[in-house]
Amino acid sequence: IESTERGARADGYLAWRADAVVDQKQKGYAAIHVRLSLGDISSAQMRLLGPILNKFGDGSARITVDQNILIPWVDLKSLPTIHKELAAAGLAQLGRDTASDVVSCPGAASCNLAVTSSRQLATAISERLAKDDAVSLVAAKDTSIKISGCPHSCGQHHVADIGFHGAAKHAHGLEGPSVPVYQLHLGGGVDERGARFGRQVVKITAKRVPDAVVTLLKLYDAEKSETENVSAFFERIDPKKVVAALSAVLGPFESGDEHDIGQTAGFLVETRDGECAA
Repeated sequence: IESTERGARADGYLAWRADAVVDQKQKGYAAIHVRLSLGDISSAQMRLLGPILNKFGDGSARITVDQNILIPWVDLKSLPTIHKELAAAGLAQLGRDTASDVVSCPGAASCNLAVTSSRQLATAISERLAKDDAVSLVAAKDTSIKISGCPHSCGQHHVADIGFHGAAKHAHGLEGPSVPVYQLHLGGGVDERGARFGRQVVKITAKRVPDAVVTLLKLYDAEKSETENVSAFFERIDPKKVVAALSAVLGPFESGDEHDIGQTAGFLVETRDGECAA
């Protein structure tokens, strides 16, 4: 921590400093990442954020590709104070760039091309990762998860460590009901080598995806080499080993599988003009 950071520090400051603040190359300045759940921010929070940008930064903010907000040009001396104001506005949430910081397109909530409710799945994954058997997983701290409600790339599922795109599958042959599923993409990303698309591995029933995510993170913890990071592991892992590890969530369809996450009515696929096709 810079000795120039002045002012009383509120509870949680050091954790927020380590998680949200990136020193700029310009000496004495930092950029602050504001984590938003699924890119959502209320009008009340926006009204509080505006004066913060003018008071502590250069009046500008940027929306990041991961659905968060970046505040540039913050004087290091102001960090303890801006933390207090962001926390008071509910904008000092930790967990940026972790598995819980899921990126998702709007999905079937508003897009007529979407097959599944991708936002509801993103929330379900975050909630699952907060349970006791998942919070201590090493991989959860450094895994990107991105979801699209259809095969289109709006949710960036193809360039995530773990990606999912929504689809439908008949439960019991062509005569069975349609069941919401997600195609698992594994090992995508963007780095100094450029962009690489994740490999399509297996389809998973929508309601079982959160448990599948925990299984994949546990697989990394159990099978990684000593110096292997998350991206390298999911890029090289044998898909057959992945399918074997997921056997518990890939079982026969059960009652309730025909409902999408957060839904109690039957699942019906209807394709119309989408947001990007109008």
